[in-house]
Amino acid sequence: MKTLGALYFHGEQLIPIFLSVLLSVAILAFLSWALVRYFKPKIGRSAYFMAAIPFILVFVALFVEFERAKPNQGPPKIVAADRIARLIKGLPQFAHFSLSGLSFFQGQLYVGTNLGIVEVSGGTTTRLYQFQSEDSVVSGPWLDKADHLLWAIDDHTHGLLRFDGIEWTRMRTPLPAKGYFTRGDVLEGVRPIGNSAGFWLAAGGTAWKWDSGALKWLEIVESTPQSNDKDYRGVNDVIGVLPIGQTPLLIVRHQTLAFMVKAGEDFFSDELVNPTDPTLTPVPRDGKAFLADTWTATEDASYICTKDGNLIRVTNGHVVRLEAPGSCEAVSTDEDSNLLVSITSKGIFRYTEGKWMLLAESPYPSGAGKYWTYISASSGQLAVAVDGQPVIDRQHLSGSDIRFFQNAPTSLWVLRDGKFAAVSF
Repeated sequence: MKTLGALYFHGEQLIPIFLSVLLSVAILAFLSWALVRYFKPKIGRSAYFMAAIPFILVFVALFVEFERAKPNQGPPKIVAADRIARLIKGLPQFAHFSLSGLSFFQGQLYVGTNLGIVEVSGGTTTRLYQFQSEDSVVSGPWLDKADHLLWAIDDHTHGLLRFDGIEWTRMRTPLPAKGYFTRGDVLEGVRPIGNSAGFWLAAGGTAWKWDSGALKWLEIVESTPQSNDKDYRGVNDVIGVLPIGQTPLLIVRHQTLAFMVKAGEDFFSDELVNPTDPTLTPVPRDGKAFLADTWTATEDASYICTKDGNLIRVTNGHVVRLEAPGSCEAVSTDEDSNLLVSITSKGIFRYTEGKWMLLAESPYPSGAGKYWTYISASSGQLAVAVDGQPVIDRQHLSGSDIRFFQNAPTSLWVLRDGKFAAVSF
C-alpha cells in the first residue's frame, strides 16, 4: 500500500490535476462572489441565489459532455470517404492509423481500422462505418460463410457487431465458462473462424458456435484437456477452434506467456483436442512443437500458420507440417474454400490438390520489420494488408519515457490486372 500511495501522491500527473481543479474552483467562487456583489444593490438578498449560477452551468456542461462521451450502443455513423484522410491526420501521435483485418462480403471489401470499418469498392474507399464518436477501434471483420454474415468487434464496448449487408446489429460477447474476462483475455481478443458448416469463436478460454436460428452462441462443452507433454505446468487455455467439417477441434495452449518465447527456446506445444472424444486425448502430432499464430479452415482440413512461420495441416487424425514455398505470414481461404497463404517476400499462394500456385507477387517484397498480415479473396478478387507492429525504442526504456516506433508500413493493396495496387485512404 505504501508503494501505491507513493504512486498517487508523487505521480507526475497528480499535481497538475490537483492544481487545475483548485484553480477551477477558485474561478467559480470568484464568479459567484462577483455576481452577488453586482446584483445585491439591485435585488437585495435574492442576489445570493445568483452565486449558484456558475456552478450550475458547469454541472450542466459536464453532464452534456458525459452524455456525449457515453459509448454508442446503436448503429454506426456513416462517414463519407473524403473525410477519412482528415480523420487519420487527427489521430494522436501515440495511435497511428492501423489495420486489424479485412474480408470480402457481397462483392465489397471491408477493412477493420482504428477509425471503424472502411468499405472499399473497385480499389477505392467508398465509406467509413464509425461505431463510436471517439475511440472507434474495431477488430476484424471476419466472414461467416454459413450464415452469410460479417462479424467484427467494437473494441470500445467489447461487443460483437453483426452485418447482413443491410444493417449492423450489436450483441454482447458471450461470457466464458469462468464467468468473466480477465485483462489478459481482453488483450488477447476473440478468435473467430468459419467454414460452410458454421461459425465459431473462442475467447477467455471458452469456445462457442453461432446458432443462426436461435440467434445465440452455444458453448462447446469440454473438460480439461490432456497434453502430449507430460509436464505442462497445468496450463490449459483454449485459444481457438479449428473446424473439420462439422467437428470443431479446440486449439489448447500449454505454454504460459507464449508471446515471450524467443527463437531457439524450448516451450510446451499447442495441442488439438476433439471435445467429443470422452478421453480428450490430443490429436497425434507429427513433428516438432509449435505455437499457433493464425489459422483457417477448408472443407476437409484446417491449417495453422505458426509463430515461427511454419505451416501445419490438421485433420481429425493427424497434425502434420505442410511444406510451403517459404515462411508463412497469414492464412485464409477463397470462395471455393481453397487454402490461401501469404509467404514472406514472395506473395500469395493457393494450395489445391497438393500443389502450390502463385496468385500474385508480394506488394511488400522486402518483408522487413515486424508487422501483421491479412489476406482475403472472393470471386477473383484478392486483397492483402500489412500493419506495422509497435516496436519498443530501446533508447527510451526507462520510467515513463517508454517509446515505440514502427519499422514496417501500414498499407492495403488489391489485385488489379495480376498485380497489387495500393488503396489510398
